Amino acid sequence: MGDGASVTDDQAAAGEDEVLARRVRRGPVFVLSQVVDLALVAIVVAVMFDPRFYVAATAAVATLQWTVLWVLLGMIHLIVRITRARRARLGDPMWPYRLNGRVTGYLVQLATVVMIVSSALAIALRPALLDLARSLPDAVLRSQLTNAANLSAIVALPVVFVAWAMLHAGYAERYARIWLRSRGDPPIVFPGTTAPTLLDFVYFSFTVGVAVSTSDCVIRSDHVRGVVTRHAVLSFVYSSVILGIVIGLVT
Repeated sequence: MGDGASVTDDQAAAGEDEVLARRVRRGPVFVLSQVVDLALVAIVVAVMFDPRFYVAATAAVATLQWTVLWVLLGMIHLIVRITRARRARLGDPMWPYRLNGRVTGYLVQLATVVMIVSSALAIALRPALLDLARSLPDAVLRSQLTNAANLSAIVALPVVFVAWAMLHAGYAERYARIWLRSRGDPPIVFPGTTAPTLLDFVYFSFTVGVAVSTSDCVIRSDHVRGVVTRHAVLSFVYSSVILGIVIGLVT
């Protein structure tokens, strides 16, 4: 009898969670977040197939348009995450339902990787493109190729910093999802609280990203250790690319 009642209670709780999740995900802020995230991915795909990038006369304009749009959407993405973390810290009980899905998170992280790599290539290829531009006899084409090379290098820096912040914000939500779905002992222990909010996971994620450590938090799950390891390696690669881009811009 008691077991039957327990199962019924669990089913009722699960049903209530599903109703709350639907309510939150139909809200304008969550819908905006999803649209922005999908647009970030769509832009990366569009960039690959935009023929203007392969023509010197139009490469500069295409670079400026797509990159500025991606950076602006990336900033909106970050503002939404900052707002979520702040509301969670102020006691918003709905914050677990505001987290983006796992698939969307993976796609956005993949988009940041592509943008990081393309920015690094823009810096690496800039000297060769400038040398090629100087060798061209046509003054107009020479000017267009020079502008494209310089512009690509300039816009690479904000792209990298926005992508870097998006990486760690995305991992913060990933750690939160793992913690919320765990059963039994929590996979991540935060000192001073047994009910961490999204801000705690943001702290954990950026600590891994910046210091390559878990600071005062304790990991009790092999799965989380694997996620943290991949996060730390990816963060190291991002940081190395940022350093290379900065050096490339000042030399």
